[in-house]
Parts: sequence; C-alpha cells; structure tokens
Amino acid sequence: MKRTIFFCLLLATSAAWSATQTFVREYTYEAGEADSKLSSRAMALEQVKRALLEELGTYLESYTEVKNSQLTMDQITAMTAGVVQTQIMEEKWNGREYWLKAKVEADPDKVAADLENMKQNQSKIKELEEIKRKAEEALAENQRLKKELESAKSDQAKEKIQQTYTANASRLSAIESFERGAFLTAVEGYQGAVEAYGKGLALDPGFAPGFYNRGYAYNMLGRHQQAIADYDRSLALDPADHQSYFNRALSHHLLGNYRPAVDDYGKAISLNPGDPSAFYNRAMSRLELGDRPQAAADMRTAARMGYGPAQQWLSDN
Repeated sequence: MKRTIFFCLLLATSAAWSATQTFVREYTYEAGEADSKLSSRAMALEQVKRALLEELGTYLESYTEVKNSQLTMDQITAMTAGVVQTQIMEEKWNGREYWLKAKVEADPDKVAADLENMKQNQSKIKELEEIKRKAEEALAENQRLKKELESAKSDQAKEKIQQTYTANASRLSAIESFERGAFLTAVEGYQGAVEAYGKGLALDPGFAPGFYNRGYAYNMLGRHQQAIADYDRSLALDPADHQSYFNRALSHHLLGNYRPAVDDYGKAISLNPGDPSAFYNRAMSRLELGDRPQAAADMRTAARMGYGPAQQWLSDN
C-alpha cells in the first residue's frame, strides 16, 4: 500500500539557460536592550532577506515564464525563499548597530521551472506561506517587545520579555533552513531536506512543523524509525496535529507494527473524521491483524465518503 503523506511527488523540470540576475541590499539594525550580537544579526538578516526576496519577486512577476503561472506576488515571494538563498557579502557589529550587505543570485529560467514544479503542490506552497507568516510574526513581536522592555518595571517582567525575544530571534535564524527543507522536499531531495530541517531545528527546537516535515522526509528515505521519533516530538509540541498521527501510523504500518498503526489512525480520525484515507489505511492495518470485520466496517465508511480504493476493495471482496 502506498499513500502520499503530505507532499505530492513532482517530476523534475529542465530549465533553459538564461543570464543570472543579482540583487544586492544593505540593512542596518539598531539594537535594543533585549538584543545580543546574535539576535541583532538575526533581525538584520531577516529584514534584508525580505527586501531582497520582494525585489526578486517583483522581477519574476513580470518574467514571462512566471507571469503565466497564475501565482500571486505573495506566493512567488514565499516560494522563492526556498528556491534561492541569501548570501551575506559583508557584515559589521559595533555593539549598537548590526550592518549587513547581502545578495541573492537567480537564474530566472531555473527559478521559473522550480516554481512551476512547486505550483502543483498546494500543500507545499501553504507551508512556505505559513513559514513566511511565522517569520513576519516573530519580527513584529520582537519590535513590540523592544519597546515593552523599556517600560518594564520588575526584573521578572524583563526576564520574561527577554526569553520570548530570544526565542523569536532563534526562530528567525532557523527560518531559512525550514524554507530550504520545504523546497528540497517538494523536488524530492529528501536527504538534503533532512539536513536542512536538522539545521533549523537545532536553532528552533520548538517548531513542531519542522519535526513533522523532517519525519516525512525520513519516511520517503525508508528511515521509518527516525520518522516515528520526529512525529513523537511533533506531537509533544502539538498534540492536536492529526497529520502527525496519520504519518506516524503509516510509519508503524511499514515497520509491521500494526497495532500501534491502528491506534494512531484512530487518533487521526478523532481529530479529522472527514479524511477517508485514514479509515482505509486503518482497515489495511486491521487486515494485517486478522480483524476482517472491523476492517470491512472501515472500508464501508471510506467508500461512503467516495474513496475509490475502498470502493474497489469492497467490490473485490
């Protein structure tokens, strides 16, 4: 039994040669009381990266191959964050300000081909848009916290603000790795995705989607036990994530652990009862356990929901 877990499989697209475009931007970040050298760098890099990606997105929006793709500007910007990488050219820190000069280089034909490849994977586009939103939220919250810290009276209040500020800065440092992992997964570069997600999680171990998506990449590499470990950590951070239960169930099934698979499919169903594939997959695990009556009941439920494989199974049996 095969089941697409979260990402669709995509065909590689060849790109014609074209001149590489280079975009360069500078940004100076003024540090506040909550900032360290590392947090100042993270804030400066996120700002300069956003400016570069918006400039690249504007260029690509008028580029013929992208113009005909029916992607919005926000989608183009979010998707290119995973396709291209920001390169730091120079940086300086004087204890009060962090100055960065950075660039992105992009072959328009190749980027257009990558975007076209990813366009057919709506879940991946949504993931990149969500990562972009998380970065914007962290940036905005830290700008607010800088002002809040100035008026905080107690040491306890200051410490709480500082902890949140530092966590947000770590998330900003990790964002680029998560974006890269998302892109590599979409184009089936699973080993690279595992490494990219690992770098991001080392900086931001509280980001549940990072564990979920690395678990997916592990599954696609056939490393199901490592996938289960990542789904465990994803669920520890987000117990209501039905997709992690579903994918952990699939990993258990592929390892021959059918009873835990049935249990996890049950949890996925309780959180998302409208997914017929969860009923079908639970039926398959129940069949392996010899529980044909319960398996047939699950097949009937999936069939009533219009799920073709379940309808076919009932027709054959």
